[in-house]
Amino acid sequence: HKYRAREHVHRLYLGGANAPDAPWAMPLLPAELKSLVSGSAYFALCESFRERSRYAVWETLVGTTLCVLPPLARQFYLSRRAVRARRLQELIAALHGREGAD
Repeated sequence: HKYRAREHVHRLYLGGANAPDAPWAMPLLPAELKSLVSGSAYFALCESFRERSRYAVWETLVGTTLCVLPPLARQFYLSRRAVRARRLQELIAALHGREGAD
């Protein structure tokens, strides 16, 4: 689509809690964006987002094991959440850069 928004169009609120049992997830394509974004492009973005926000099995196992020492478990989960947030920031930055190249 050739339209390029120069201003805010719509705010998306993520579902989930950035935790192993509730990773962040994007909502269904809002009606307000259907005229601006193709369904397939939005689905591809959601899949990329899901890949980067999903917890690996080893992270869950290590976190569960560390639960016997709550301060360590908390630090571990905080560090993994930060990694996940950075991955999503990188995804958004890459998309922004790609948009500018069009």
